[in-house]
Amino acid sequence: MKNKISLIVIALLGFLTSFSYAENSSVPSAPAATASHRGTLYRVRHKGNTSYLFGTIHVGKPEFYPLGTEVMQAFSKASKVAFEIDLQDTSAIQASLQKHGMYGAGDSLKNHVSPDTLARLDQALKKVGLSSDSYMQMKPWVVADELMMLALAQGGYDPKQGIEEFLLKIAKQQKKRIVGLETADFQLSLFNRLTDEEQNQFLKEALDENSDGKTCKDADQLADAWFNADAKELARLAQDELSEKTVSAEFTQHVLLDQRNPGMATKIEGMLRHDKVTFVGVGLLHLIGEKSVPALLRQRGYAVELVY
Repeated sequence: MKNKISLIVIALLGFLTSFSYAENSSVPSAPAATASHRGTLYRVRHKGNTSYLFGTIHVGKPEFYPLGTEVMQAFSKASKVAFEIDLQDTSAIQASLQKHGMYGAGDSLKNHVSPDTLARLDQALKKVGLSSDSYMQMKPWVVADELMMLALAQGGYDPKQGIEEFLLKIAKQQKKRIVGLETADFQLSLFNRLTDEEQNQFLKEALDENSDGKTCKDADQLADAWFNADAKELARLAQDELSEKTVSAEFTQHVLLDQRNPGMATKIEGMLRHDKVTFVGVGLLHLIGEKSVPALLRQRGYAVELVY
């Protein structure tokens, strides 16, 4: 059975990248244009205004850069750049993580997951020279994300090389207005919908995924498809990854995608009405499928074109 936590880390939630940006602003630089395509790019038009939607991944490698000509040209035209959240507001992100992702005084992970899960976590962390004690205040979904990040780091992936960090750096250099489609508080609050039993299973799925080496295998497949702008392969991978009857897959599909995409589409509608050219960089899963942001905008009457 397949697990999906790596998909959340790689291609869905934007708050992960903001932590790395706060720690180290050394992100890749690139020429303004290159012939290569990366990711997925849409153009949405409304009464003379245009919004470009670019599918990103939240971790990266140096070889991901530079980005394609059409992406960087679209980016240069935009006066406003939108990400999933405002990546500059790191204090709000940290506060939201503390509020939604950490247990309060007198409580700990031990009270919310099974002894078997705790034993497996302790064993997994010992293999990489870490102690489970430092993870006891984290809720299971946060621990699961941490495990994924550790595995991805071993595979050469770095959140400091993430696409949002690169675009954020360029946007600041070009003095563009930077906004978020959502707040970190909203994003992280969604995980509170998971019961203790579901969170325990969520963490177990992450442990399974790491133990069989699937985290980096999945990351490599997704990154290769993104790197080559292979829209068909990206769609196939998304369908394959989200079709399993696991807690992480169902939560990703029904909560992190289906319940967030309509709100994102509404925010983009607002920008289309008021801004001449905008550029939106969001996790690529938001741009794939029948309930994706582009599909919703098309249903609402906007002219939506797949650039590549």
